[in-house]
Amino acid sequence: MIKRFEGHSSELETLVNDKNPSCRLLCLKEENSLDKVYGSVAERLSSSELRRIDHLFKNIGQLKPEPRRRVGLLFTVLEEKHAVEVVESYDFDDVFRKMLLDTIKNIDTLRLTNSKDQLKKLISEVGWESFEYMHGIDKAEHIVYNNPSFKLEARILMLKDIKNGEPVLVEDLAINAKDIIALGLADETETAKRLLWAVLSDVHKDPSINRKEKLLRLVAKYRRNKLFTLGRYINWIK
Repeated sequence: MIKRFEGHSSELETLVNDKNPSCRLLCLKEENSLDKVYGSVAERLSSSELRRIDHLFKNIGQLKPEPRRRVGLLFTVLEEKHAVEVVESYDFDDVFRKMLLDTIKNIDTLRLTNSKDQLKKLISEVGWESFEYMHGIDKAEHIVYNNPSFKLEARILMLKDIKNGEPVLVEDLAINAKDIIALGLADETETAKRLLWAVLSDVHKDPSINRKEKLLRLVAKYRRNKLFTLGRYINWIK
């Protein structure tokens, strides 16, 4: 049992991977010891957060014993600002920390996606690893909260098509920054990257245009419209 909050991720994973995680977690809640999981945020939890935590603790044992997925659920029940604060207080490795933060900040967007190009946009923003983790968290939440599954089932079908070879990331494009610079369409790498993000949105909608000649023509078109280029998907740029 966790004696006090010290931010040790290994203790948290051991806790949720217990043979009866619901019992151990509910005991912490009944003893007013949620700080052992959520640190100082525990005393600032809202009533709605506490209700979600109670529901999760009662049903988390329904899930397969996948510690990192169960750990993620402990954070997605919280409001975003609280979840981020708690995650940052743990000693998670950098890769898992990114997956958790990407999930916390984007899972609502995932739930609202209803087209392949929206789904591809999200994947391109967070990367495949974080996306797959987020998708797994959402599937787990459907079990824990008995959510309707029609949107999840639709997403699974869209993902099947996407994984069948459709371009998703900038790296999947038939051109790169060097191609753009070599043709004089950009004089620096950052401008070339912005142009790549611009054409990526078109490729998401129509994968068949992912050919070098077509993409370079699109780049030339967007290069002439600087205002459009700089404003389009500017939030994607890492």
